[in-house]
Amino acid sequence: MAFMAFAFGFWGFVVSAVFIAVGAFLGRAASGKLDWRGVLDALTGRRSSS
Repeated sequence: MAFMAFAFGFWGFVVSAVFIAVGAFLGRAASGKLDWRGVLDALTGRRSSS
């Protein structure tokens, strides 16, 4: 990420961080370790993430 920030500036850093987050999310979903109900509850404010 430091390379992306250096080479492409702030927006390169932001885009690479988004791609890393999406990849981590999809990886956990593919491996079956993601609780979809918990994610939905956290996004809608029914449950905190901590």
